[in-house]
Amino acid sequence: MKRTPLKRKFYKLKRSPLKNSLKHKKVSTLKNKAWKLCSEYTRRKYADKNGLVKCITCGTIGHWRTMQASHLVAGRGNSILFDERGIYPACMRCNIFKGGNLLMYMKFLENKLGVKEAIGLRDELIMKSRIPLKRTAEDYGRLILYFKKKLEKYVDNNSKTK
Repeated sequence: MKRTPLKRKFYKLKRSPLKNSLKHKKVSTLKNKAWKLCSEYTRRKYADKNGLVKCITCGTIGHWRTMQASHLVAGRGNSILFDERGIYPACMRCNIFKGGNLLMYMKFLENKLGVKEAIGLRDELIMKSRIPLKRTAEDYGRLILYFKKKLEKYVDNNSKTK
C-alpha cells in the first residue's frame, strides 16, 4: 500500500473590514485623521445654522472653519486628546497665542457645569493626562468611524460644504 502525504490546508484568518482598511496605514497618519475629525465635530457641534461658532473664552464669533478645538488640559497625550468633555471651540488668538486662555476657559465651564463639576472635570483630566496610553491603528480606526458617524448629523444640519 502506497502512502500518500497528508494534504495540509492552510486557512486564511478572516480579518475584520476595519483591519483591512488600516492594513498599510501609519499610526501617526490615522491619529492625525482622527484628530481632524474630532476637531471638526467639536467646532460644528457648537456652530449655528449659518456655520458661525462663538469662542468660549473671549466671545469672538467666526465660521467653524476658522475656529479651533481647544483643550481644557494642554498637551497632545493620547489619554485625553479625544476626550470630548474637555474640548470646546476657541479662536486662534485664545487657543494659540494666549495658551488656551485657561482662566476664561474655567469660567466658561463653571457657568456651564457648575463650580464643583468644572473643578472635578479639570482634576480628572489632569490625572488622566499623566497616564500613558498607547493606541493601535485599530483604536484610531474606531475613533475615525466614531467621529465620522457623529459628524454626519452636523454636516447635514450646518452647511453642505465639504
